[in-house]
Amino acid sequence: MHLGVVPMRDGKLQGKNVFNRQELLWLQDKFPEHMKKQGFELKRGERGSDRKHIETAKFKKQTLEKEIDFLEKNLAVKKDEWTAYSDKVKSDLEVPAKRHMKSVEVPTGEKSMFGLGKEIMKTEKKPTKNVVISERDYKNLVTAARDNDRLKQHVRNLMSTDMAREYKKLSKEHGQVKEKYSGLVERFNENVNDYNELLEENKSLKSKISDLKRDVSLIYESTKEFLKERTDGLKAFKNVFKGFVDKVKDKTAQFQEKHDLEPKKNEFELTHNREVKKERSRDQGMSL
Repeated sequence: MHLGVVPMRDGKLQGKNVFNRQELLWLQDKFPEHMKKQGFELKRGERGSDRKHIETAKFKKQTLEKEIDFLEKNLAVKKDEWTAYSDKVKSDLEVPAKRHMKSVEVPTGEKSMFGLGKEIMKTEKKPTKNVVISERDYKNLVTAARDNDRLKQHVRNLMSTDMAREYKKLSKEHGQVKEKYSGLVERFNENVNDYNELLEENKSLKSKISDLKRDVSLIYESTKEFLKERTDGLKAFKNVFKGFVDKVKDKTAQFQEKHDLEPKKNEFELTHNREVKKERSRDQGMSL
């Protein structure tokens, strides 16, 4: 499966990460739970693991395999019964037979001297389409034919049972399920790879954000020192610097509104707020 994600938060486009760490962990927890409700036995990846593939148990496929195994065992029993029954029927029956012969008059090609030129005939034995067997052999043939008919009927009865039909049905269904879900694990692992790549990208972005925060802090301190050197008195410096921070705040708000981004405090303002809080804490400590 492939997902197209539009990063939005509170109805507005999110300009930074698509998911934060907590959201990624939530997705990793909830996705297998949702798939289980749909009939797929998926396991959550190990927390903190470097594994890039998740072993997926195909629940439906396993269930079908168990049912087919059960039916195959039952069919094996029926096959044994059929074999035992067929052993009772003689597969090869040797019957001594003789060709049935009949006497026929055939011309010799000679003419009788006393019969006024009448052609002379002679008697010969010629085979017919019939054969002659003994009464005992005949009875054996009749018995074998009847046993063969009963055996065929027995096989037809076995093949027409619900179990045989169910076996054929499940075999067909098993093939369809196997074909349908054969690529599921591969596709899911591809998604896991994408997910792991997303995690790596998230780590990289966090590292870059950390570097940017450090750079902003350095810019903040440099700006602070620059303005402090060019103003007379602490009060004047604080007013000028606060005005500069407010301008940065306004510019950030305008940029966020222009690009329809989520309203957030910029890092410069956050750094200033932290410094103000530290100064207040120091002043309170000194007053005590």
